[in-house]
Amino acid sequence: MMHLMNRCLYRNLSLLWCSGLRGWKKSGAGLSLGFWRSLQLAGLMWVIWGGLMVSGCQSPSVGSVPLKGYRMSVQAVINGNTLEAIGVETIGEGTMPDWKDKRLRVRLIGVDAPDPAQDPWGEAAREFLAEQVGFGSESGQDDRLVLVSLDTQVQDGYDRVLAYVWTDAGLVNEAIVAAGHGLARSYFPNVKYEAVLADAQAEARLLGRGIWNPDQPLRESPAAFRKRQK
Repeated sequence: MMHLMNRCLYRNLSLLWCSGLRGWKKSGAGLSLGFWRSLQLAGLMWVIWGGLMVSGCQSPSVGSVPLKGYRMSVQAVINGNTLEAIGVETIGEGTMPDWKDKRLRVRLIGVDAPDPAQDPWGEAAREFLAEQVGFGSESGQDDRLVLVSLDTQVQDGYDRVLAYVWTDAGLVNEAIVAAGHGLARSYFPNVKYEAVLADAQAEARLLGRGIWNPDQPLRESPAAFRKRQK
């Protein structure tokens, strides 16, 4: 996950560069005025983007780790968007469900990861999530503690906790989508980070990560795959 990247700026400068290349191709052997203008604008935007990174400017849409939520200990990773965890303690003030010492299934909001049967993307997504929450072989973490924050709807019809999962590195939901290990999918009324996830997907798609890899793209959405399997 690129915490220091301004995705909107990155996307715009990429479009400018592509626009310039199109102008070059249309002009034949010579370089068109449109190409030079696009190149100059793209160069200026690169300088601005570099300044943002040096100054440590983070994405303003995500913000810092929430001050209110529930600390949980991850016990298992079911697939690329679902965990099993035991409630540890409430964080912050306000009313929260009493989940202490209860084993719960946690479904990450706004992420639709490939089904485990969608090889090889399903297993890759599960392994990525495992690494993010300290459950992978290369994570280097022992406690496997995460912070779970909620949105409007707390649980679904399967009694899964609908949550945003946070580690010291940031929002795991966003990391999954940005790495191309899941689709950004809105589930009303839980849309607090809808724009964040949409931007993460735009970045992953532009850079050809994971399921967006042009050499091995995911050609069927997880939802369509599950429907077909019924």
